[in-house]
Amino acid sequence: MNKILLLSILLLISCSEKKQSRTSPEENIESEQKETIQSIEINSAGGQLGYVSTFRMTKDSIIFNSDMTAAPDKKTAFRNPLKKGEAEKIFEDLDLKDFNRAVEGQSKQPFDGLDEFITIQTEKKDYYKRNAYDNKTWMKIQRLKSKYIDQQ
Repeated sequence: MNKILLLSILLLISCSEKKQSRTSPEENIESEQKETIQSIEINSAGGQLGYVSTFRMTKDSIIFNSDMTAAPDKKTAFRNPLKKGEAEKIFEDLDLKDFNRAVEGQSKQPFDGLDEFITIQTEKKDYYKRNAYDNKTWMKIQRLKSKYIDQQ
């Protein structure tokens, strides 16, 4: 009787441990998606004219800077506030899991091209990709940049 009771307790403990491990953050498929995005940033650099730009969206503002070493008078810089909750809505719509799976493209700078780097900063870590144009989330972020810069 004691052996059966001991065996039953061990069986219950092992079953409950397996159930707990399935919900651990390391194995939870949706754990990346639950991360809170703090900011997104797009950095562009390259070309014979020496173009560089930085677009950054934080929870409260859009910050944009661009410069061209061959044409210093083409320098642009602005900072615009965002409506309360606007960035959070955008950030919630971004798929971190998809972005993390993006395949990075090769550098285009050796061919007088422009390389683009996107960084998504969360409270846990940064996600970074270069020239990942075949990714839906990458392209969604690119459209955001266009939308906010075109408003200027």
